[in-house]
Amino acid sequence: MVKMLASDSGSLVLRGAIAILIGLAAIFFPGPTLAGLLGVFAAYAVIDGSLAVWGAVRGSANHHLWLLLGGIAAIAVGLLTLISPGTTALVLVLWIGIMSIARGAAEIGAAYTLRNAIRNAALVGLLGVVSIIFGLYLIVAPGAGALALLWLIGIYALFTGAMYLAVGFRLRTVTKALAV
Repeated sequence: MVKMLASDSGSLVLRGAIAILIGLAAIFFPGPTLAGLLGVFAAYAVIDGSLAVWGAVRGSANHHLWLLLGGIAAIAVGLLTLISPGTTALVLVLWIGIMSIARGAAEIGAAYTLRNAIRNAALVGLLGVVSIIFGLYLIVAPGAGALALLWLIGIYALFTGAMYLAVGFRLRTVTKALAV
């Protein structure tokens, strides 16, 4: 198993380098990075929707109507993203805000339920409060929220890239040791 993982060190280093480049782009060039992400999403939605429509038209299964409707919806969302990427980004940020508020409420509820069962259940409640504040921020200031999300993606990509590079380079030394 170690030998198999060690033989993959080059791809880990490459993945790490790409992740770092994406992270830097997200932090220092958020506008073009967002445009690129939206473009990739739009292309995926149109291609996926087209394949679903094609499958529905060619298929004889009972679910072909649902496949056709899903494909048409995906194509529509992809085209709307191409036509109005700003609207798509805004809606995505608002959905993330709504999800964060709902999750925060659930976390507060879980903290209340767990208060007698585990120590430090209040930490779950604190997480809920932070989730609600984050969600409200995204809803009240979606433009700034989108920028904050891109920075978080960038930081995550930098961290992931650094970890892949570290593991990749360490596995190279393992590969050399195993070759001896």
